[in-house]
Amino acid sequence: PIGGPLGFSVAGVAAHPITGELFGVDSIADVLVTINPTTGIATEVGPLGGGAAFANVTGLAFDPSGQTLYGVENGNDQFVTIDTTTGAATGVGSPFTVGGLVVTAICCDPATGDLFGGDAAGVNVSQLVSIDPATGVGSAIGPVGFILLEGLAFATQVPEHSGLFLFLIATVAPLARLRDESFVKLRCPEGQS
Repeated sequence: PIGGPLGFSVAGVAAHPITGELFGVDSIADVLVTINPTTGIATEVGPLGGGAAFANVTGLAFDPSGQTLYGVENGNDQFVTIDTTTGAATGVGSPFTVGGLVVTAICCDPATGDLFGGDAAGVNVSQLVSIDPATGVGSAIGPVGFILLEGLAFATQVPEHSGLFLFLIATVAPLARLRDESFVKLRCPEGQS
């Protein structure tokens, strides 16, 4: 912990791309929180609402402008937008529009606004998916070689390479390890940042 316990069961975190403010979602209490990066203390913004439809939001990502906070609910495979002033979530598309995938993590390309998700397919190998932010529909890009994919993030500057890389976290030992045992770097597919 940075300076103290969060006080919440935070399952997804996203930093506002303009202000740097940290937002998280408590997947047990189903509330949006802000997180103080100095103290590590979380403060409730408000309930996600939606009852069982939004009961397990586990991934968050902002669009590049910071105007939209996206989330994924992996029980109903529902893609949502979340109001950062009230915490209220709104479904995009209908449940299972994420393609019936178990998307547990999302990230947004800061240069293009393209959304990517991690399909944690249980005992099968997880896959990277693209998500249409207007419809919530997910499309498989391909397997990542890990199971239980739980975190995604973009980095625009990777010292040993040029270009944009996608970082991911998996909770189960990977089939193959690259450099760091916690993170893996994937080159985004041709035609996608």
